[in-house]
Amino acid sequence: MSEKPIVLCLGDSHTFGTHGASWVRELETAFPGLKFMNTGVNGTQVKNVHSRLDRLISGVRERLAGVTLLIGTNDCLRSLAQDAKDYWGQQYYQLNNGDTGPANINTFNTQYRELIAALAVRLRQRAAAATDSRPITLMIITLPPIGEDLNDKANRRVDEYNAIIHAATVEQQQQKEEAQDSNTAGCAGGSSLRVVLLDLNITCKAAITRAFGGTGGMADDGNCGAAAPTAVLPRRLLTPFWRSALTITACLLRRYVFGISYGCQSDVAGTVILTPDCIHLNEAGARLLARLVEGELCAQAPTETIATATATAKVTTS
Repeated sequence: MSEKPIVLCLGDSHTFGTHGASWVRELETAFPGLKFMNTGVNGTQVKNVHSRLDRLISGVRERLAGVTLLIGTNDCLRSLAQDAKDYWGQQYYQLNNGDTGPANINTFNTQYRELIAALAVRLRQRAAAATDSRPITLMIITLPPIGEDLNDKANRRVDEYNAIIHAATVEQQQQKEEAQDSNTAGCAGGSSLRVVLLDLNITCKAAITRAFGGTGGMADDGNCGAAAPTAVLPRRLLTPFWRSALTITACLLRRYVFGISYGCQSDVAGTVILTPDCIHLNEAGARLLARLVEGELCAQAPTETIATATATAKVTTS
């Protein structure tokens, strides 16, 4: 059994990292003193993560240093498929995930808040049982854009879902403060739970806006590594679902059969932080997310871990 502290990564294909670039692998390189347990599942929804939660957390035997949660894109896509009366899009999620309830924002609101509440309870229990004072950090991540036309219906829907993620995070942060005030956050000497929001969506939007505004990729102090797009207009999600599925398959074939990186595919397609399927993150997008998570890990990591991460980053960018 590894003695390295664990960062548990919960989510869907954004986290699993085969349909797009893997931000988890970037963090594994940057933080050799941590072990990243990637439990992402392609196509999964909020309710599916909740159903697996107890098993996933109890499966971590080592010290739990942090948890990342990036989930909801498939809930959003399923709701868009229902609005468009896209039979195959709805059937895919039904077959892949089972009955996850009505595909609408009210269902997402209920299920996401239930997931966050259950996750926070289990992590507080874990924190209370810890024998050291190092905190567990729950990093709640907003959903990236779907397509790079930020005014498209898909991204208006993403904004609605992200508003729920914001509100649910604030609620947990407030509950944490109230628990600390009443001395119920954990036993004396036990570790605490930090709840933070990592706004991937606003970071991605900034990169897209900057690129299509004619200034190319972001500057070195916030560089996402994205080239200026070759397309005149931002790409939208392909509909109906079968068209997106074909594009996803084509991207996978180029990546794993012909060895063409997602970034190179994006250069041809004219996308900035998404792969040509307009759903998953390319290398530039994954780098944006990795940096957000890295900042939180450095905030709680020992000095030597931060030094290692910084040295590694310099090597990889030189």
